[in-house]
Amino acid sequence: MSVEGEEDKDLTGMNVMKLETYRDAQRACEMLVSDPKVEYAHLIQERFLSPSAKRKVTRGNNQTLDPLISRQWGLVAVNLFQALKMPGFNTAKDIVVAIIDTGVDANHPDLDGIVTDEQNFTSGPLQDTKGHGTHVIGIIAAMRNNKIGISGVCQSQKIMSLKALGPYNGPGYYRAIRYAINNGAQVINLSLGGGHDQTEELLIRKAIKQGVIVVAAMGNEFKEGNPTSYPAAIDGVISVGASTEVDERASFSNTGPHINLMAPGTSILSTVPTYPVELADVLNYEAWPGTSMATPFVAATAALLLAKKPTATLKQVTQALVKGSDKVPGQTGFSKEFGHGRLNVKRALAGI
Repeated sequence: MSVEGEEDKDLTGMNVMKLETYRDAQRACEMLVSDPKVEYAHLIQERFLSPSAKRKVTRGNNQTLDPLISRQWGLVAVNLFQALKMPGFNTAKDIVVAIIDTGVDANHPDLDGIVTDEQNFTSGPLQDTKGHGTHVIGIIAAMRNNKIGISGVCQSQKIMSLKALGPYNGPGYYRAIRYAINNGAQVINLSLGGGHDQTEELLIRKAIKQGVIVVAAMGNEFKEGNPTSYPAAIDGVISVGASTEVDERASFSNTGPHINLMAPGTSILSTVPTYPVELADVLNYEAWPGTSMATPFVAATAALLLAKKPTATLKQVTQALVKGSDKVPGQTGFSKEFGHGRLNVKRALAGI
């Protein structure tokens, strides 16, 4: 199956081969790699969502008009409420944040009007039938002080929801990344992971070269061998692990030398669809754990940094995030477990 008529040079000439068995695919790949006329060949890597097993919700401080804010302990942990009081604080309403995920329930009352671009790159319906994408988007940008539900970390009103999972399709996922790059995304949230994929890396490197901030989940497989997860391990991607309510590494959160920082990733209350979906037990709101939930805390903070300093580079945004992070108990410097520490929105904003 050729990818024809592609307007973007990065995907022109791509061919997707479907073979009967995995072994046949391996052999075909080996043959193509040895052909000097072929630039590269690889098996398409599956991309997995990064939520973990659900846990009980804990309580924080009620500091907005949103009735469920007391259950959003993560906002307190990252000093968001202190950041809101900083002189000149900008809500990031005009920053374009792309979420490549399972889609969104754009009709959710707490997400009303914030999704301005909704695309489907899968063979399934546009509707979020998993719930994962809706949960991630709520963490990033659920409306604040609307007297409904929860509050997002930033208040972007230019959310780009690109459905590329549920079901996953390799070429569709590549097109979703390309779409984000070509249509003005300033931040890309990737709460997903898997093995190394050369085409994914090619596209993400292009995004980074063009100044897009790419944030990705470290993965939840620490107890299954702690594999290196991509795209988090691609150079230039801001890689996020999950922390607990007591600033420990979540037991499921992967570690590695490429981790930048941690963010709250257990019992994270956020939006889920207003209709039944595969991953949610109830409608409207549910608390989930996972590096999938930690990643949007950082992506939203990156949007706040760009809102404060529109000319900020990837290097400046990354430095503000890592230098502004709080060292967790027992941490003295960078570690493969914690990165540079746990996200602190106030300190990050002060550092750019």
